[in-house]
Amino acid sequence: MVNSLISILVPTRGRPESVFRLINSINSTASRKDLVEILFYVDHDDDSFPSSLDLDSNVKVIRGERVWISLAWNCLFAHSQGEILMYTGDDVVFETQGWDEEVRTAFTQFPDSLGLVFGDDGGWYAGKLAINGFVHRAWADLLGYFTYPARVSAIDLWIHECASYISRVVYLEKVMFRHVHYRQGDATAKFDETYKDAYDKSVRWGIMDSYDSLSRERRIDKIILSRKIGQSLPFEFKYLLAIVVCKFLEIFRGRTENQDRILSFDNHFMLKRILRRIIRRRSNILNTLS
Repeated sequence: MVNSLISILVPTRGRPESVFRLINSINSTASRKDLVEILFYVDHDDDSFPSSLDLDSNVKVIRGERVWISLAWNCLFAHSQGEILMYTGDDVVFETQGWDEEVRTAFTQFPDSLGLVFGDDGGWYAGKLAINGFVHRAWADLLGYFTYPARVSAIDLWIHECASYISRVVYLEKVMFRHVHYRQGDATAKFDETYKDAYDKSVRWGIMDSYDSLSRERRIDKIILSRKIGQSLPFEFKYLLAIVVCKFLEIFRGRTENQDRILSFDNHFMLKRILRRIIRRRSNILNTLS
């Protein structure tokens, strides 16, 4: 882990100055610049991206169609080579000297490399939410993706929730990845077209509505992660009916092969399923009697 390559995955649009600022801050503070690669996803129609970048250095540019930001991150992941992966945006400044060594050292706390590492972002959620975070390639390989492909991305919430579930979160309090945002921290950034587009989509479709609608997918991730590290699933009332059904099948039928699938269903889903079976059985009885 000491010599692990770190891949920094950055979707960007319409911010050439921020791109230069980000690259300079990363390279000027890294202890091992040769063990850091920076990948940008740039839309085909974005002519503002600086063409003067030295692409022979540690910077890679992937151009593609204008897609959901979650798809852009997955595309960057597919082109990355690092063992350690960072999800971030172009509105970040790396301020702490030797941040890369701190990150590599933090991952040694995870015996199987599965966990989340993040630093201070100087904003409202400092220490509480990994707005910008690091996971190991083993995380993405296990789950089958880097970030769940969703219309309105909440990669920070998703990964932090899953990592917290298995108690695998390390916060680097003294390492600053400053989020230069129009609302967060000092709120010094301009509310530009990129922010406006993201804000409009979030309001139009409801980022938390989308996030909540995918709760079963996160539950599946949590189960996969828990099984991998040998951790039992903590009790949650939301999944009480699934737990009861699994116990019933185990005791009376000796069936356990579908246990994880059943445990991924919350009480609301399980209740609908149970009622549907009761109605179907009643209907069959009535048909037989008639």
